[in-house]
Amino acid sequence: MIILSLIFLRWLYRVAGKKAVLRALTAIAVVVVFVFFLVILCDKIVRQRAEGRCYTELDEIPAAEWGVLLGTGRNHRPNEYYDARLSSTIALYKAQKITGIFISAENLYEDYHEADSMYAALIRAGVPAIHILCDKQGVDTYRSLCHAKKQLGAATFTLISQHFHNERALYYADGLQMNAIAFDAAPNSKWYKRLRDFLREKLARLKAVL
Repeated sequence: MIILSLIFLRWLYRVAGKKAVLRALTAIAVVVVFVFFLVILCDKIVRQRAEGRCYTELDEIPAAEWGVLLGTGRNHRPNEYYDARLSSTIALYKAQKITGIFISAENLYEDYHEADSMYAALIRAGVPAIHILCDKQGVDTYRSLCHAKKQLGAATFTLISQHFHNERALYYADGLQMNAIAFDAAPNSKWYKRLRDFLREKLARLKAVL
């Protein structure tokens, strides 16, 4: 994108001169500043909506009927996010903070089906199959929550993911009129992945609000 912008500005300088380039740079600067403040505004809206509703301690979180275990995205294999979300879900269930588990993830790859993998892990951990519902069409956060709302109606929900994701999930849940709180799974241990998540989430919140 930067290279294309430089090529455009060079072409514009040759065709229309210095003043045209300055006007183009001014317009670009205005757009960048506008988008920057829009991102900040959307981020603030999402954070305010989730304030006081994300928990990290089992003894503090209220009980809910269903835990919504959100998938980790389009990965070919389990990862730190996957392990942390599963561990949190199992801990919530064993502490009787949730009575059922709604898995929503993708079965996208032939060599790795995340929804099936999560289901199997919960069964191995001692969760009875009768207490698990599995949604294999959880292609994104919004649709996962839509499916939970459609199948479970007016139940109470605990959303289970990392904090950065839970805040946006709660924003979606409010829009769907779901009675929801969230439990924060452990963040990724690698700083560069946390930075990537931070940057991607800002854009995702812009999309969510707009």
